[in-house]
Amino acid sequence: MSLDKEIMDGFHEETMALLGEASALVSQMDEQVDFTAASVPISEFAIRIDRIMGAAKTIVAMDPNHSGLKKIGSLAQICKSISYKSIDKKAVELLPLMSAFFSDVIECMEGLLATMNDEKKTEAVIEDFSSAMQGRLELLAKYLT
Repeated sequence: MSLDKEIMDGFHEETMALLGEASALVSQMDEQVDFTAASVPISEFAIRIDRIMGAAKTIVAMDPNHSGLKKIGSLAQICKSISYKSIDKKAVELLPLMSAFFSDVIECMEGLLATMNDEKKTEAVIEDFSSAMQGRLELLAKYLT
């Protein structure tokens, strides 16, 4: 099934804007040494990433085979979980690791958005990101549980 161009264009535009905001928040997060100060950009990052996740999962319901949207939704879900769990745990020692992973995820999502209309290119972006990186994100999420 082909997704409506207007829906995909709107998703692309809003997601790129949210990723720009998320990237700025990750930079703020990386500069913090005190978790109380870092919790604000982490929380704001989680809000942006949650919006991306919700939109991706809503649109993928219209085309369950769209690998780019599925990957964006799953990455966003992991990042959201890590964000909120880290706030609960006040895991200041993980801030540099989290900001590095979040930066990688943002880069991956930008790549997926750029290739959204070409399944082969989308698959190449997904492969470049690799299951190892996703596994490390899942491990970080479990550590924070």
